[in-house]
Amino acid sequence: MDCDKILDQECNIYKHNVANADSSLLKDITILEQCGNFDSVSIELLKGPVLAPILLQHFNENKPLTYRLLLQYIDDFKKTDGYKKFAELTLLSKQMENKKVDPKNWDSDKKLFEQLGMSESEMAAFKEFISKPENANLTYKQASLNYFNKNSVPSGAKKAITKTVFDPLLDFDAAIAKARDNKKPLLLYFTCYACVNGAKMQYAMLSDPDIKSMIDNNFVSYAAYVDDESELAIRDQYISKTTGKKITTLGLKLYELEAGKFKYEYQPYCVIIDNNGNVLGQIYYSGNPDEIKKFLNDGIKKYGKQ
Repeated sequence: MDCDKILDQECNIYKHNVANADSSLLKDITILEQCGNFDSVSIELLKGPVLAPILLQHFNENKPLTYRLLLQYIDDFKKTDGYKKFAELTLLSKQMENKKVDPKNWDSDKKLFEQLGMSESEMAAFKEFISKPENANLTYKQASLNYFNKNSVPSGAKKAITKTVFDPLLDFDAAIAKARDNKKPLLLYFTCYACVNGAKMQYAMLSDPDIKSMIDNNFVSYAAYVDDESELAIRDQYISKTTGKKITTLGLKLYELEAGKFKYEYQPYCVIIDNNGNVLGQIYYSGNPDEIKKFLNDGIKKYGKQ
């Protein structure tokens, strides 16, 4: 394989619809493994919702995404703190992917969840969840998705959740206008439906009464689901200035917002914005209530000083 020539070729995955491009992705992974020293963590950067932001980041009008350009992007990302967190979570996720739930071995297995930031009460509730007969054949990854996506929280916490904190984001300008009318900062939570860590972080915010109260009382808040496949009305569809491609779904529109305005392309991601669209604070994945409280408090204080 002549890697020097191949690296200047356009990636196969970009020539097809991302959602239906498994064979093209496999071809690209094979090339990148041989010519780019790709490891298992780097490969995860090309899967699911992660791929589209890479395209958004690096396409300028009709500029093609070559393998060399893609490798440069990933090398740049590897130098950031965000990559370290991404790598840790990816490796943990892989451990969970094929390991069957085992309540009898929970004292050993729970170390994975401790590293993900799960509290003692959360782990106790999760152990109760995996001990149910109907969940006996699930892997830890499957069980985590089911647990968090269904809001299977400890019985004591259920009473604290009276409503969903986040409305779905449909239009950024309308969200800014609502925050301005209410004289509050805007809190945007970028996530995706099929995202364990996104569900985990949202659960941490929903199930902690103090955090929930802070959000409800001090912010206008929205969740931006970057994998939302809802089609935009014809009049709202447009050609991306970044990629030159047609934006036809709400998810792609929100991808562009996150990558273009906030210069971050992964989920979960929370950002606090003032009434003029300026960033007051941001936080990446965290299941630690104290970290989330500090992030929210700092944003409230900065907004109050304006």
